[in-house]
Amino acid sequence: GGVMGEDVANIMGLFREEFTIQIMDESSKINVNDCTRGRCTEVLEKLMALFSCPAEKSFLENKKIRPSELAYRIKDFIHESNKTSSESGFNDKNDPYSELTYPYKTKGLPFDTVDELKLVKGWDDEVHMVFSPYITVYPFNNVTKNEKSRVNINTAPKELLSCLIPEARSDSTAKDFALKMNEIKKKNKPVTSGNIEETLRDLFSYSGQSNQGVLSSNPVEWFDNKSNVFRIIVKARTGNQERSLETVIRRVMPRESNKKRNRLK
Repeated sequence: GGVMGEDVANIMGLFREEFTIQIMDESSKINVNDCTRGRCTEVLEKLMALFSCPAEKSFLENKKIRPSELAYRIKDFIHESNKTSSESGFNDKNDPYSELTYPYKTKGLPFDTVDELKLVKGWDDEVHMVFSPYITVYPFNNVTKNEKSRVNINTAPKELLSCLIPEARSDSTAKDFALKMNEIKKKNKPVTSGNIEETLRDLFSYSGQSNQGVLSSNPVEWFDNKSNVFRIIVKARTGNQERSLETVIRRVMPRESNKKRNRLK
């Protein structure tokens, strides 16, 4: 009611040519801005898993970029620390940008748009076209460093899911994973509404071994079965005039609201 009141509806009636509302599920992607809130370990591991898929890795290697380099360059670009990650391939995180015709420094703040990734060394238009569909950015001022963004296993593209859980693309399980995903999509069923780890074991043949000695975080904690963040883009056009509004909203669950009220008390 507060959004679509009578006055607003009357104004919208003036737009006779085009009025569109697009709603996108941001929980189906990797939120790289978590890296600015102390969640860099998980972000880096998700990005390296995405960049290390066979076709994607080969694509980056043709550009002479290693998956770990690109992941750490993104981290260094938005992280507030002045420390340079040795995995990025640079001695100083500002060096590759200071040598440009129009030099700039790393941001040290969350990305405002996904397009800002093009400022990161190595992230050109081709890289953006390949990976941007699986990446999002959304900072919220009222979340704590302990809170993190999870990928909705029910809405994430199967290509992203197969990259995040390497077992899903092994020779022994790839075909079974593809068949199960096609059956789920055909029947328009949720991938899971219950235990995430059980779902990963059933759908991806997840063994739990992939995080032993390789990952610092637990891949089971990367996922959820619901979406909490949505991007809304509203566009209106009449004649040669066009107006647009873009906003990101986060759904706060009732129990979370109660906890925050108790903290305020």
